[in-house]
Amino acid sequence: MKLLRKFHDFAPWDAQGIAAHLEKMEAKGWLFRGTDVLDRWEYVKCEPRAVRWAVAYAPSRTNRRLMPTDAERDLEAMCADAGWEKIAALSKFHIYRNPDPECTPLESDEISRLDTMNRSLHPSLLGQSLLWGAVSILALGILCSALSEELPRYLAMPALPGAILFLLWLIFSSLIPWAMYRRFLKAARSAAEMGLPCPAVTGWTRFSRCNYAIMALLLLWILGAGSPLLILGYTAVLTAAAVLRRLLPRRISDEVLAENEIVDGIVGEEIDEAAMAMIADVNERLALLGIPAFVDRSADEET
Repeated sequence: MKLLRKFHDFAPWDAQGIAAHLEKMEAKGWLFRGTDVLDRWEYVKCEPRAVRWAVAYAPSRTNRRLMPTDAERDLEAMCADAGWEKIAALSKFHIYRNPDPECTPLESDEISRLDTMNRSLHPSLLGQSLLWGAVSILALGILCSALSEELPRYLAMPALPGAILFLLWLIFSSLIPWAMYRRFLKAARSAAEMGLPCPAVTGWTRFSRCNYAIMALLLLWILGAGSPLLILGYTAVLTAAAVLRRLLPRRISDEVLAENEIVDGIVGEEIDEAAMAMIADVNERLALLGIPAFVDRSADEET
């Protein structure tokens, strides 16, 4: 069985984006089946098909490894009756799949869906922002207190500006997700009240990548004692990685894994004419001996 594992960084409130991504992956022949211990999303090789995916938020869920509650079991049973199968339960939401692309939506009342999402995400997002902000402010206060006592000695440390900037950035970046979520929730509610589609989540991927890059650079500044050459070299590596990511084709998910692979004993998607002729010849010889064919391609072609 061929597996594909990828890290994804979706905004927790981007239900439409997550569902659209999973539908796109299955249309390419990759079926989502859950996450591993490293929070990588796992996909199993399958036949490309058009299906529907959906995300349902669960306010009672606090950890994806806890046993489901009675309310979650009732929700799962109701979804199963409507043709929706639960595939995975992540931190604050469940992921469902329906093999019928023309099925009815999992949640038809958009305002109710947004209220459920807010009850699920509001405590965790606010708690994380307050926690990281408080810890960063406390650390910055301790650093400023130490500076006031022995200012000349600390000013001689080349890593001091990097440490101050790192703490300031932690305070700033801890508030951005909360602000982005509140902005999206306000726009989504306004659209739902006017009967318009839910707006798309924008800016999260850009913020997440910038946040990781800035924190890495500041940490490098601190660990490298402010060496300009070290910072410049790391910046060059990040830039080159970003450029290569856009220029190089994604052969792992689209080309290499699709070539000459065997999934559950069936030869992969594309078989050339010579291979098909060889299989037909082997099947004829097996038929003469009274042995069933090991690969029945004719039945697949007729269907």
